Amino acid sequence: MSSQSAIPTARVNRIIKADKDVRLCSKEAVFLISKAAERMIEKTAEQSYQTARLQKRNVKMVRYEHLASVAHQPEWFYLAEVIPNSIPLSAALDLKRQSRDAAESQLASAPALAVGPAGGGNSGAGAAAPTGSTGPTEFTGKRV
Repeated sequence: MSSQSAIPTARVNRIIKADKDVRLCSKEAVFLISKAAERMIEKTAEQSYQTARLQKRNVKMVRYEHLASVAHQPEWFYLAEVIPNSIPLSAALDLKRQSRDAAESQLASAPALAVGPAGGGNSGAGAAAPTGSTGPTEFTGKRV
């Protein structure tokens, strides 16, 4: 293992600091995380290339579909969420349309908003709260 990482440790350190659950991380740990990420990228790239070669003898380019097939192997199970299998555009548009239709039907069947103070008290004139809510929320009249 070399004493340098191809992934800048400063960037890895910034990513680690962005995680609210991590209070402190030593320089050694940051370096090891960057080396582990580097090695993971190397292995997935190698396996993606091998997958491409198995599909086509004279491969000139590793494509997304090759990486996606590697990401769905048991060794890389945790990448399946991040690197989904590729699907045709028409299928993706159908999924998006179905998702939008489901969200709209959910909004249409949602309980009506109660206008007035929540809980019947004097806790905020003009406030509106969803039926069964525990506190006042702002009602803008706009469809979400």
